[in-house]
Amino acid sequence: MNRLTCLSIELMGAQNDAGAHATLIAPARMILASTAAGLVGVEGRLLRAAGPLVLLAIVVITLGLVGVNL
Repeated sequence: MNRLTCLSIELMGAQNDAGAHATLIAPARMILASTAAGLVGVEGRLLRAAGPLVLLAIVVITLGLVGVNL
């Protein structure tokens, strides 16, 4: 337990990890990645494909955190 924030180390780590995963589906990152790969105009399709995977990763992180605190 962190004395300054009253949060557990696991919770802070999970928040950091979930935030990092969520930035993967940021529209600016999708545009940059698709442009770099030469896939101009398919950003929406990429976002629809990556969105559920990122949300699944966040759910797994959350369930792992719940398992740690049981």
